[in-house]
Amino acid sequence: PENALVYYYLGYIYHLKYQYSNAILYYKKFKDLANAKGNDADVEGMLAEANDVIAKAKKEAENAMRKLAKKMKKYGETIEDIMKETGLSDKEIEKL
Repeated sequence: PENALVYYYLGYIYHLKYQYSNAILYYKKFKDLANAKGNDADVEGMLAEANDVIAKAKKEAENAMRKLAKKMKKYGETIEDIMKETGLSDKEIEKL
């Protein structure tokens, strides 16, 4: 799992920089490689941590998109533009 660790730490760095989509990408690459090669106890712990971080990063990214949508709505952007930029549905935007 030596090469897998590179992806783990890349994911960790991106997570610290609030770049959640990149963090998720690299954590998933880590998980795929680590699972394919077999694991020792340290890697098992890192896999569990990666799963937790992926879930948290997804939630944080969703919250960031909602905040962006709220600001865009406040400044008069169209629903279509907000949907395109954030990936939220029109119903989600209306609730903001």
